[in-house]
This record gives sequence, structure tokens and C-alpha cells, in this order.
Amino acid sequence: MRMRKVLMSLAVVLLAGCASASTSGRPVAYERQELGAFLNFVGNWDDAKHPVLYAVIRTPEDYDRIYHPAGVMGADRPYAPKPEFFLKSQILLVCRLVPKLSQKQFVTERVEEVGSELTVYYRYSGPTRAPRGNAAMFKQDFALYVPKKEYTRVRFIENGALLGVLELVAGQWTVPPVSPVKK
Repeated sequence: MRMRKVLMSLAVVLLAGCASASTSGRPVAYERQELGAFLNFVGNWDDAKHPVLYAVIRTPEDYDRIYHPAGVMGADRPYAPKPEFFLKSQILLVCRLVPKLSQKQFVTERVEEVGSELTVYYRYSGPTRAPRGNAAMFKQDFALYVPKKEYTRVRFIENGALLGVLELVAGQWTVPPVSPVKK
């Protein structure tokens, strides 16, 4: 009986160690972009092939390749962050097609780094595939501002599962790849 208690105690200690190892990254401060903060929209992509667009936006040029201006009469919001924003910050973006816009569909759990790698953990509670047919669809973007740092890799963990990895050191900053801005 005593051996059983010792083994059970050891198992609890080992499980606790495994749980802490999975969250051993250093927390990274972040701020969530408010819905409608800017007068723009995320450009189209092949959502049948890639139901989710995700990106790390590090420059105004990257931003312009993802977001497109959408002026609204009487609105006085800017079209994009000021270029100075990208001197100290970058944007982690996830975007899906949804039947109804709501910031409650995305909930940030945490953002953490281990060495030169960044991981964003979040919950998504909306539809995982855009319904087809005559229903109106909207692009729901989930954007987090994080401090600027030269990360080599960024992981996006949705509902506890790996959504995808961006290999920044190899030049991959968005999935799917986006076209250059036309001038």
C-alpha cells in the first residue's frame, strides 16, 4: 500500500513537470486590435484551399499586402497603423470567413516565446468552414500587437491544436502567400 502511494505521488510530480514544460515559454505582452479600428479589410484568398489566413505583419508594406483601404463616408478612423507603429511592434493575424462578425469568436489565451520562437495560443468558437451558398460571409480578423523582435518561427495554436507555423527566417510570413502590392 505504501509503495502504491509513493508511485502515485511520483506520477503526480511527473505529470506536473510535463504540464509546466509545455508552458515553459516566457510570456510576451500583447494588445488586441479592436474590431473596426481601421477603415480597411483583409484581401481575398483561396479559402477553399486555405480556410484560415495567418500572418506576421512586420512592416507597412506587409500590412498593405494583407489589408486594403475601405473608405466610409463620415468615418474619421485611419486606414492603417502609422508607419512608426512598425518600429516597435508587429501584428500577429488570423483571419477566417464567418457568417457574422463578433470579437467573441476569438479569445487570446497567451503569447509566449522560447528563444527566437514565438507561439500564440487562442480559442476560436465560430464555424471552421465557410458555409457555401447565398449566405453573406465576412472576413473576421483576429489581430494581436506584440513587441518587435526578430523571431525565426511563429506558431499559431488554435483550440489546443497546431494551426500552422510560419518560418520567418525562410521568408515565409503568411499562409497562404499573398501577392505583391500593385502600384
